Amino acid sequence: MSSVFTNPTVDVQALPQVEEAEFQGLDEKYLNVSLIGSIIGNALFLIPVSVGIYFATANGMLWLGLLGLSLWALYFAFRLFLLVKGFRKKAYAVRERDLIYKKGLIWQRTTTVPFTRIQHASVSEGPIEKLFGLATVKVFTAGGDSSDLSIPGLPHEAAHRMKDFVMEKAGRHESA
Repeated sequence: MSSVFTNPTVDVQALPQVEEAEFQGLDEKYLNVSLIGSIIGNALFLIPVSVGIYFATANGMLWLGLLGLSLWALYFAFRLFLLVKGFRKKAYAVRERDLIYKKGLIWQRTTTVPFTRIQHASVSEGPIEKLFGLATVKVFTAGGDSSDLSIPGLPHEAAHRMKDFVMEKAGRHESA
């Protein structure tokens, strides 16, 4: 016997809302980690700017050197402003069936990863994170790099507990 194919419409209003999840912000120390990383990155960018300023002033074009330095300072101040304001928008939620991470000040992005799609999870710590006792949980999915998820700024112990929880939930779904 053949069965009749059905594909009923789902009431979008009845779907669970991501906004109803209990989000937790990243550890406040992660803002310091981000600021230090940004300062180091921008300091490296200052090297070619300094060389340009040197040659501009050596050729009698002090105004050009000052303009370059001013533009770099404005760019750096704007990046720090975005970093500090954007930090408050970063949050995560762990629910019964999925993991959610949201970020973004100007371009907001919310990523939800169901445990059924998770293949592997790991914890990583960079040298600056380690100094502050923080870690990043990385979740790898069946969808490839574009659907993987990283949640930075977690206390070291909390990151390991989250990784263990995620892998336990993912394993439970694999056997079901």
